[in-house]
Order: sequence, then structure tokens, then C-alpha cells
Amino acid sequence: MLMSKKVILITGATGLVGTALLGFLNQKPEYELRYLTRSKKPTTYLNATGFHWDPSKFELDRDAIKGVDVIINLAGASVAERWSARHKKAILDSRIDSLETLERALKKTKGVSKLISASAIGIYKSDLEAMYTEDSTEFDSGFLSDVVQKWESKITSCAALVEHTHILRFGIVLSTKGGALEKLIQPAKLGFGAALGNGTQWQSWIHIDDLVRLIEWVIVSDAPALLNAVAPNPVTAAELSRKLSHTLHKPFWLKRIPEPLVRILLGEMSEVVLQSQRVLPEAAREAGFNFNFSTIETALDDLIRCGK
Repeated sequence: MLMSKKVILITGATGLVGTALLGFLNQKPEYELRYLTRSKKPTTYLNATGFHWDPSKFELDRDAIKGVDVIINLAGASVAERWSARHKKAILDSRIDSLETLERALKKTKGVSKLISASAIGIYKSDLEAMYTEDSTEFDSGFLSDVVQKWESKITSCAALVEHTHILRFGIVLSTKGGALEKLIQPAKLGFGAALGNGTQWQSWIHIDDLVRLIEWVIVSDAPALLNAVAPNPVTAAELSRKLSHTLHKPFWLKRIPEPLVRILLGEMSEVVLQSQRVLPEAAREAGFNFNFSTIETALDDLIRCGK
């Protein structure tokens, strides 16, 4: 007897995490994959069928959500660009408008069992001493935390329209295909590896493979509603830069790039790299998820050796 496939709809599918997730889910025959795209002539992407949407206009092809079991929301403008007033608006609007578009569609559709949405650990207060779990409620007062709080509030507003809602607070996603690590690798290869700021700020990270495994685990398991999507062993910024240089067999030439210089170079966006959040994945571990890359040494060795 043939088993029916679980239909997965992904937003933000062409981004760093979405591309890796599609590649991972493609290996499993039990899924039928769909993704949303702004293109008015959607094509197949990594074996996922494309459907048009335009969150800025709250438009979504009605056929996209028909028969869908799980929606995975990864949509949102990158925070890794200089924060002009226009881009700060895009960072917030892209997240809220995407969820509003999904919410409107869900009100007209029955049968979606899970909504799994990205969020960010930037919600937590920047602190050199504190350790944060999913039970922590000490939130920061900066721009990023404000965005994340509004983002999560909008996710929660969709909860009544699906059977289960899951929020995954992403840490720094380590991949050689983009994101923070790609930016750190280039100077490190030249022997100019250095910590940004004083280097004592905590960096909570996750290997791209563990992140997509975690997302798939949420699809198939009775996972908690809120998860810190980070590895169990955060590191300081200085240690991350030092370990990266060591993995590349390059000298750790500069000890740090002074915080005032970082702020000049990056503007308000320096908040991303200078904040300190020591975050632990307590809920995932207690629920039985096992990380393949729990230390920064094993993660960097795998990423740089395999180029993931």
C-alpha cells in the first residue's frame, strides 16, 4: 500500500537555510516539496514546485497552500547589510508581511498541521554573563530584539489557524555558502583573522546541517513550541576567530578589531556582531534531538573540509 507524501511549503527557499533544507528534504521520498517565489512564472527549484506570491501586496497563489501539511517560514530581508532607514524598514516589513500573507491564506484553508517559523536569538538581552534558555524572558531593547518580538507576535497570531505552531530562534548559521562564516573566512585565509570588538562577547552558533536536521525533526516529532536553534556550546568571538584561523592553518594575526572601528565600518549593523548572547538549546536536547556538531572545532573542521 502506497503511503501518501507529506506536502511541505517553504518560504525563503532560495536563501542560505532554505536551499540547504530543500537539498536535505530531497533525499527523503516521503515529502512533496513546494516553495513560494515572487516570480510570476515560477519554475521548479531543487525539485520543489514553485508558486507565486508577493508579500508586499499580500498576494499568494491559492493553489500553493491546497493540500499542504506543513509550512516552513524562512522569509525575511537579510540583516547583514548596512542599516539605512529604508533597509531597517525592509527587515521588519518583510517578516511581518510574509506572515500576514500566510495568515490570510490560512484563514481560507483547512488541514495545515504545522507552521514552523524562523526567529532569532537577537531577542535576548545582550549580556556577557547571562545564559539563556527558552524559559528566559530578559529581552534586549535594541532594534533587532524589537524586530524579533514583533515577528514572534505575528507568528503566534497564526497559532489558531493550524494544529501546531513552532518558533525556532536561529543563532549564527555556519556555512561556507554564505552568512557570517563566509565573511570571516576571507580575511582568515590571508592571515588576518581577528575578533570584532573586544572578543569577549558570546556567539551562539549552529552548523547548517544540524539546523536543517532540527527543522526536519520538528516536522516529524512532537517538538516543543519554542526552540533555541543553536549548538550546545557557544563560544566567544575571539575563540571563534582563533579556531577558524587554526582550522585554516593560518596565523591569528590580529587579536581584535576595536569596537569603535567596528561601529564606524558597520554603522548600526554592528549590533549584530557586538552583542553577546550565550544561548543554550535546552528544549531540543530535553526532547531528544542530538546535535552532530556540538563543538566549534568539529563544526569548522567539517565545514571547511567539505565546503558546506
